[in-house]
Amino acid sequence: PGTLDAATATAEADVPSGPAPDAKAEPGPYLRHQRLLQGVSLHHVESATKIGVAILERIENEDFDALPAAVFVRGHVEQFAREVGIANTADFAKTYLKKMQGEPEDDR
Repeated sequence: PGTLDAATATAEADVPSGPAPDAKAEPGPYLRHQRLLQGVSLHHVESATKIGVAILERIENEDFDALPAAVFVRGHVEQFAREVGIANTADFAKTYLKKMQGEPEDDR
């Protein structure tokens, strides 16, 4: 049996019990929800994607003013989404950027 590091133990303790946030209305919280459902810590995502924990937290929290330029955020969100099992990462990243840039989301 392996041992859990503190970040993994925290992630497992924080498994969401309620419904997932709406991916279009709240893409950052949706990423967090998916990450926690997978039992993945931010440190694991950092290791897999080489995106710093601080940036990952800002993405989850939708702290748009503290994020880098949109071109970088798009790549970060795609990698993050892929790591937590979101299927269409390109569309998810577009949704995130629309919210970041204050554009209304289409309901087509």
